[in-house]
Amino acid sequence: MKPRSLSILLKLIVMTLALMGLAVFFRLIPSILEELIQEHGTAVGYWKWQILAWAVAVPCYMTLYEYYQLCDRIGKEQFFVEKTIVSLRRISRYTTVTSGLILTGIVWLQLAGVPGRPVTLLFLLIMVFMLFVTSALANTMVYVVRKALELKEEVCTLREQQVMHTESERHAGK
Repeated sequence: MKPRSLSILLKLIVMTLALMGLAVFFRLIPSILEELIQEHGTAVGYWKWQILAWAVAVPCYMTLYEYYQLCDRIGKEQFFVEKTIVSLRRISRYTTVTSGLILTGIVWLQLAGVPGRPVTLLFLLIMVFMLFVTSALANTMVYVVRKALELKEEVCTLREQQVMHTESERHAGK
């Protein structure tokens, strides 16, 4: 697949994830919370869960923004640049923050006695694991991109030396 086509495909995926996130954070979670209110007859914890969801949404969307930037660099064939390393580090941080928020929220809400379903808890724990994996993968990519940049610099240095050597031979032959 050509870089431009790949970039467009990945950007479409990012936009789809962003739309799905809107549906989750502003439609699905509020409807689940409404069900909890109907089951338990109280709004206890409604806003706590909603605020937690919104707090989680912020680093999620920051991650999607950074990933969109990476997709743009792929399309321009400028992936192996320092900006990519910065974006990947940010993605790693944002996913770690997101997983930390979710874990903190789980503990906080359980200690507060806010009702929650075991399936929801399991889903959140799986999500935390996936976020940690994403963070680890982003850090791995930082290493790969850094090594590629080092190789790129070595090749440029060797080319410069070769050009200088060729020019000196040409001048010496005159």
